[in-house]
Amino acid sequence: MFKRRKSHDSSSSSAPNDNTSPSNASASLAPPNVTVTPSNVSVSPTPSNVTVIPSNASVSPTRSVPLEEKELIYDVEKLNHDPAKRDRFKSWNKPDRFTKHIGGVKSAHNLVYEKYVNLRDGKKKSILVSLDNATEVTIKEYDIRLKASISCLRYLLRQGLGYRGHRENSESLNRGNFLELLKWLRTHNEVVSKVTLENAPGNCQLISPTIQKDIINCCAKETTKRIVEELGVDYFAILADESSDVSQKEQLYLCLRYVQRKIGQVVERFIGLAHVGDTTALSLRSAIISLLIEHSLSPSKIRGNGYGGASNMKGEIHGLKTLIMEDTPSAYYVHCFTHQLQLTLVAIAKKNDECAWLFDTIANLLNVVGVSCKRQELIREIQAQKLAQALEIDELETWSGLNQELGLKRPRTLVLMIIEKNGSKFDDKCKAQDLEACYVPHGRSKHFVQQVSYRHHFRIDVFIERSLDCQLDIFMKDIRRDNDFQNLQDLSSLSMKLVETKRDVAYPFVFLLIKLILILPVATASVERVFSGMAFVKNKLRNRIGDKPLNDCLVTFIEKEMFLQVSDDDIAHRFEEMKTRRKIN
Repeated sequence: MFKRRKSHDSSSSSAPNDNTSPSNASASLAPPNVTVTPSNVSVSPTPSNVTVIPSNASVSPTRSVPLEEKELIYDVEKLNHDPAKRDRFKSWNKPDRFTKHIGGVKSAHNLVYEKYVNLRDGKKKSILVSLDNATEVTIKEYDIRLKASISCLRYLLRQGLGYRGHRENSESLNRGNFLELLKWLRTHNEVVSKVTLENAPGNCQLISPTIQKDIINCCAKETTKRIVEELGVDYFAILADESSDVSQKEQLYLCLRYVQRKIGQVVERFIGLAHVGDTTALSLRSAIISLLIEHSLSPSKIRGNGYGGASNMKGEIHGLKTLIMEDTPSAYYVHCFTHQLQLTLVAIAKKNDECAWLFDTIANLLNVVGVSCKRQELIREIQAQKLAQALEIDELETWSGLNQELGLKRPRTLVLMIIEKNGSKFDDKCKAQDLEACYVPHGRSKHFVQQVSYRHHFRIDVFIERSLDCQLDIFMKDIRRDNDFQNLQDLSSLSMKLVETKRDVAYPFVFLLIKLILILPVATASVERVFSGMAFVKNKLRNRIGDKPLNDCLVTFIEKEMFLQVSDDDIAHRFEEMKTRRKIN
């Protein structure tokens, strides 16, 4: 075995007028079994100032160097990046070498051992958490910063306002609603001012566009979570309709109609939207099923579906209602009554000459006046003069909200007179259904079902005859003796009173019957209100908003009641759980 050692001071050892002998000059530098010779001495072809001798050769005691005098590097920061060039730990079998290996307080060994003890005895066992612990002051500042961003975005979502700006740099005079609202909050809250914007760390300001979208998504998910929890595993009906937004993209909007478990009131909630490439029944059905599955709702719980009167919705062969009823036969289809009323009024108006003349005249008037601002202003001036004259002679009453400038009013009186005049034609259609007639299922051919009467279908197929009859008899006697049930006006009030008096548990079949009647959709007014909200949220200034942010903004804007039940802590917790290392411990 051979060992070699380079001279650390070749200049001093080769100087001609140096009084120090070669052996003395290298005694404190060379390792054991290494002899350093002057540079003018001829040696074997080895590196300069190095003499290689066998390790078992005898050397003079004056030329040997103790092992302890060679200092090994134990500081991690000073180690060579190439492991092959590092000095290895030698003479491990000698006890004194371990003491030298441990080193001082700041040695690499003691630092690693300290981290191991903290990980072993600490409460947090995660490596990410243990290596990224923060002080209490840092945690508190992060919490204040996050809650400030959440509060600003919640206000903007409830008002349906945009949160991004055209230019959001520090030189801009208008950095967008979110940043401007955060700046206003800083001026009125000194605690928030100390930890936000320029006073926050550069990598943890929580104001980037990605952070804003994540917080908004957390708000929407917590809102829909409250809706799903309120519904539970109960039956519900679906209300769906499609419309194009300002960017000419077809969107399907879905609402749920159900009875609240805690108070027994029937409600309609907006659950979300989905972009559809076309308006075929298959595409609409796929979008509806996807939305239900996304929120962990089973299509088998559908007991009603209400749509408009378009052919792709109510078609008997390939319509949406037919496809839904193939999956869930108990999901009865109800054509929107408001659409039916509209179709009835249009059909009656076309058959009446006076009504047809009126609508033709109004259409021409709108075409002539509506395209000119000057003509509209002229009509306003004439109307204002007539209004002032009517107020002078007390023909009109003055009150808050009266005599305001409005559009053309609907001729309600004329329409009602026409309906009353022609109402005899519809008497036969308004008769009650004969329970003894042959049952004809809605949306399906009668050849594919058992030939039974309506009475048999509702009494046997829907409910257990004996249990329902028994409960109905007892229920009627109980209700008639209770004065709280005397002044109820509708089924919704009856349902709420049953839940309030705990009779929904005593008469489960009766309450189920009332609930199934209540969840049957009557009109799609809730979906129409979503159309209005969509036009307010996605306007011409925000026409590039994506489908996911649009869904999040609509859910929080329309379902304000459920959104107000969500706390800032719930939003912050979901936000921190979205990605790793977003939560500071």
